[in-house]
Amino acid sequence: MASQINTENKRNKLAVNHNPYWENISRGRFLGFRKGPRNTSWMARVTKDGKFRATTFKKSDEWDYETALKAANEWFTQMVGVDIDAPEITLEDAVTTYEKEKSIEKSPKYAKENANRLRKHLSKTIKKTQIRQLTTAQIKQFRDNMVENSDDAETVRKSKVSANRVLNLLKAVLNMAYMNGRISTKAEWERVKPFEDVSEARKLYMTDQQVNDFLKVTTGAFNTLCRVCILTGNRVGSLSHALVKDLDLQEKTIRLESRKGTGKVKTFDCYLSDEAFRFFKALAKDKLPKAHLLTDDSGEPWQKNGYRRTLLKAKIESRMPSDFDMYAFRHYYISKALLAGMQAKVVADNCGTSVRMLEKHYAKFMGSDRRAMMNSVVLGI
Repeated sequence: MASQINTENKRNKLAVNHNPYWENISRGRFLGFRKGPRNTSWMARVTKDGKFRATTFKKSDEWDYETALKAANEWFTQMVGVDIDAPEITLEDAVTTYEKEKSIEKSPKYAKENANRLRKHLSKTIKKTQIRQLTTAQIKQFRDNMVENSDDAETVRKSKVSANRVLNLLKAVLNMAYMNGRISTKAEWERVKPFEDVSEARKLYMTDQQVNDFLKVTTGAFNTLCRVCILTGNRVGSLSHALVKDLDLQEKTIRLESRKGTGKVKTFDCYLSDEAFRFFKALAKDKLPKAHLLTDDSGEPWQKNGYRRTLLKAKIESRMPSDFDMYAFRHYYISKALLAGMQAKVVADNCGTSVRMLEKHYAKFMGSDRRAMMNSVVLGI
C-alpha cells in the first residue's frame, strides 16, 4: 500500500482524525502521523506477538518525513530486547525500584540515603519523564545544574565533586533499569561524563597548637569523640559504631568497620598506642559488651552528623580555618604518623585505607621516609 504520509502534500490532504495514520516501515515496525484539529504529531509503534508499544515524539509538529523516520528508527533500536508487556516507567519509578532492590542487596539505610540524595536534585519534570525518553542533553543539564555559580573557585570545585557523586547515583538507577530490561540502551547517559580534575588532596594541615585550641573549647561527649579521632586517625563513622566487645584488652586493638561508597563493609583491627588504649579502656569501664563505646551527652549512640552544631560552634570559637571539619583530625594523625617514620602500610592498615590512597593524598609527608630508606641501602661502588 502506498504511503499516505511520506510527503507534505499527502499529509495536507489527510482528514483530521484522532487515530494516527500508520505506515509499515518493516516487520513489526510502524511510523505514524496524527492529524488533530489544531496540531499534528509523529509517532512510532512496534508490534510483537499481537502486542504493541507506541510512543509519541514531543514537539514533532514541524518535522518532515525524513526527520520522523530517523527518530522512529532510533526508538526501534532502543526497543530491541525490551519486554513489550512491561509498562512504561518514569525516572521516579526507576528510583523507587532502585531503593527497593538496594534495600535487599545492601541495607534499607544505604538505599534510602542514596535514593533521597538523588531525589533532592531531580526536578518535577525530569522525575515524570519516561526513562526511554531521557536524552543526553537532559542528563547533562541535570549534572550542570548542580554546579554553584560563584566567584570562589573552591566553592565551584566542591560543587562539581558533589555533582559527580549524584550523577553516578543517577547512572546507577538507569543501569539497574537497563539490567531489568526496562530500557535497552545505555547510550544517552554514558555520553555524559563526570567533571574531570576536581578531586584533590586536602590542603588543611593542622598544627599541634590548632588541635589543642580546638579541644579547649569542647566539652563532654563531643570532646571525647574528637580525642579518639585524634588518637587513632580513624573516621567518625567507624569509631561511633564501635562496641565495647570490639576492644581487645589483650592485643590492645579495637575492631572497626569501614564503609565504602558502594555500601560494602570492611572490618579491620586498629592497633592502639598506650595512650589511646588507656583512653578506650576508660571508656569501656562498667559497660556491657554490646554497648557503644562512644555516646552523645544523653548516653545514646552518635547519630550521623549529630555533632554538626557543636562542631560549628567550636570551630568559630577556636578560629579554625573555613575548610576545617572532623576529617581534619584523621588528616592530622596520618601526616604526623608518616613524619614520625611509621611505615605507610602500617598507617594504611590501622586507618582502614590503602597505601595507594596515602601516596595520593600524603605524598609530601612520605618523602623523608623514602629518603631514609634509600640512604640505608649500602651500594658497593
